Amino acid sequence: RISPQQKSRIVEVLREQGRFVAMVGDGANDVHALRAADIAVAMESGTSTARGVAGIVLVRDSFSALIRGAQEATFVLGNSARLSKLFMAKSVYAYLLIFATSLLGLDFPFLPRHGSLTAMLALGIPAVFISISIPPPNAGKEFLTNVLRFALPAGISLAIVAMIVQVFVEWAFSQGVEESRTLVSLVIGFTSIGFMIEVLGFQGASFRSLTRPVMTLFLGGLLGFLLVLTVYTPWLRNFFDFSPINAGEWAVVGVGTAAALAGQYYVSHHWREIIAFLLATPGRKDRLRGRPA
Repeated sequence: RISPQQKSRIVEVLREQGRFVAMVGDGANDVHALRAADIAVAMESGTSTARGVAGIVLVRDSFSALIRGAQEATFVLGNSARLSKLFMAKSVYAYLLIFATSLLGLDFPFLPRHGSLTAMLALGIPAVFISISIPPPNAGKEFLTNVLRFALPAGISLAIVAMIVQVFVEWAFSQGVEESRTLVSLVIGFTSIGFMIEVLGFQGASFRSLTRPVMTLFLGGLLGFLLVLTVYTPWLRNFFDFSPINAGEWAVVGVGTAAALAGQYYVSHHWREIIAFLLATPGRKDRLRGRPA
């Protein structure tokens, strides 16, 4: 039997070692340790003092509730991380486009109705499936790091590609702003669907079971078909203020989408090397390139 001070000290030492500590207690002698723990669990049959400081009270004094609660919390955190990646990527490219178009004096590359359509197809509908699905293991670990590692490269690459497509269409093709907005909106739509496929279907997927990747590819294909259908259905095209596009313009959309997806994938998987290269001295940059200093 150990004293209340010893219990509290054990919890403190574990936390100092970087552990995430849960403490279960039922008596007044457990109060100090319960307060020191990250998660304090008390028994319903315990003292009112222990229940008062605990964050969780086991009403039936059954530890099985903790297992179910931990699983539910893991699901919520994992799905929150997956949703955050998509929504933050959207915020990043939107803010970058606002800044870039203001700085360069260009028209904004898409209308609010375009943004509503792409948000519904690439965020709204997938969010329903993400919220009811079981996330892969460790999806919620290192929450902020994992979200930013995906969202920043995704948003930056998509914003750069969108600006290039807008300038290319308006200057090289001598097209109007309506045509450029149509192509930029399609690039954003298809790229965002690609991001959704990566997050929902392939991140953390085990290829021993192809159910999740295959179902996600099917969902992405269906959403892409709806986007194409919007362009070719006259009343939908007029409602969303899209312009008819030809084969050459579809090629621009395809190349832009592929470039944005490739940029996101490369940067998110090599961000440490990229940062090291940007911060390196000129001599070290030559060595990183494989040249003699």
